[in-house]
Amino acid sequence: MGPGDGMPSLRIVKPGLLTTVQDRGRSGWEAYGVPQGGARDLRAYLWANRLAANPPGAAVLEAVLLGPTVSVTEPCWLATAGAAAVTVDGSKRPGWAGFWVRAGAAVSLERLVGARAYLAVHGGIDVEPVLGSRSTDLESGFGGHEGRALRAGDVLRIGAADGAPYAGREVLRHPRPPEPRSPLTVRAVRGPRDGDFPEEARNALFAADYIVSSRSNHVGLRLDGPPIPTSSRGGRISEPMPVGGVQVTPAGQAVILLNARGTIGGYPLLATVCTPELWLLGQARPNDTVRFELVSVELAQAIAREAFHALLAEQPVRDLLPPPERGEQRRSGG
Repeated sequence: MGPGDGMPSLRIVKPGLLTTVQDRGRSGWEAYGVPQGGARDLRAYLWANRLAANPPGAAVLEAVLLGPTVSVTEPCWLATAGAAAVTVDGSKRPGWAGFWVRAGAAVSLERLVGARAYLAVHGGIDVEPVLGSRSTDLESGFGGHEGRALRAGDVLRIGAADGAPYAGREVLRHPRPPEPRSPLTVRAVRGPRDGDFPEEARNALFAADYIVSSRSNHVGLRLDGPPIPTSSRGGRISEPMPVGGVQVTPAGQAVILLNARGTIGGYPLLATVCTPELWLLGQARPNDTVRFELVSVELAQAIAREAFHALLAEQPVRDLLPPPERGEQRRSGG
């Protein structure tokens, strides 16, 4: 089913730099070489669905660096999260918020102050699941919408919903929206292969400032900085690669492995970034500064527990948009 089937839909007016359909990713397929994939900033993704009154695993749009402009065929409830300036028919809307839009309204997330923003619609983006997920796998070319980044003119069906949870000028917002940070300090544990490195390399990672490379992507965050002394061992058999692993290339460049990384690899892992810190790295832009802080495994586990507890405990706040400016009420239909 698609355009013209009578179902509510969302149309891509301008795609931005790189906009894809994403959800929480694929679970249970890594033994077959299929990476988890999914939304890079899990916190912002989950909040977008929460503000859209969706289940936590619903599919959304993920935009990188420059966001899209979209329109909808029916009045609906939309939500945004992540680092973006949001407008509806040219009028500002709060970020990290859910709000009602009229049919045909132009919703834009064009100016991102961080690396990623998310747009969710009540009912979710209803593309066909592949291996249990609606996420786009750009490397393999499947999932999402035709396995690719979205283009102008693409039409995505909106899933069945019970109607907008609110209406008019009501807004559902995050009580304390997080902001991107640079320099960004991320906490990490040693290893699992730090023993393969010369002694001076074991502390080098935690002593330097690194710059996010423009060659970074959804597979790995490449960091430019002082070369790290490389492994003293020769070639090695490929082994499983965890999300968050800090791989060191033969040239001494650190690469933080992300959701779409290859499930196995041959470069040794000097450290592993704590899971909640990967959410922060999801907003790291090219030329941002990243530093590493060494923590124990026990502290890393405590950091993860605290972050997930806080994510579950925070609740949205209901509010009202400011009174419309002259002419805005006619444009918005509110």
